[in-house]
Amino acid sequence: MNIVITGTSHGIGKATAEKFLMRGHHVIGIDINGDNLENDINHRNYEHVQLDISKDRLPDLEDIQIVVNNAGTQDDDKAIDTN
Repeated sequence: MNIVITGTSHGIGKATAEKFLMRGHHVIGIDINGDNLENDINHRNYEHVQLDISKDRLPDLEDIQIVVNNAGTQDDDKAIDTN
């Protein structure tokens, strides 16, 4: 299965991505943070896309079966756009 998960740099998003990867799925992680993080997901079926979902256009993605809209913020100025 092809799965898109937002907010994969840490926390619930990262754990969710790792769970799907352990089960053999292909995961596209979208996060505002780049892929040079200490907590990077290093797996052959993981693809990282760095962008701010409140500002940037999502890439064209095909054959996606599951979307996990996990990214969020507590910053009052961005909360509605991001969440």
